[in-house]
Amino acid sequence: MTEASDHVICTNCRREFDAAFKKDFLGFKKYHCPHCNEDIRYPLTTGYLVTYWVLVALLLLWTVAALSSGGVVIPGVIGILIIFAAIKDLVLRSEVRKLVPYAESPATLQVKHGCGAVLNVPEKYAGKSVKCPKCGQSFQVEAPAKEKE
Repeated sequence: MTEASDHVICTNCRREFDAAFKKDFLGFKKYHCPHCNEDIRYPLTTGYLVTYWVLVALLLLWTVAALSSGGVVIPGVIGILIIFAAIKDLVLRSEVRKLVPYAESPATLQVKHGCGAVLNVPEKYAGKSVKCPKCGQSFQVEAPAKEKE
């Protein structure tokens, strides 16, 4: 039986790829980017997300009940991990949300300038002059070679 793969945008190099995920200790989706060779994490699946937020709510209720009766509140390791996972999920969702414009952005050309800088230039600049951010010199971006049909 083959695993289903997801279409993912790497949070490190921002390139797209298809891969099957593995789950880490807290249930986050973990992918390995073939382009930058980094392990990346994606937000929790809905089941884990709902479970963690229900547990956070129960922890809050327990804390309020303990404080109102004059008790001392110590969440313990599991409580801390639950809170950490819920917050980490919010951060990962924010990072992934920022990646969407990259996936919808126009195609780019990879251009190597004489100074050694490698630039990703939008295709709309093909045949036009651009300024190198490394050395400051202007140069013309060559149009990509047309494929023969």
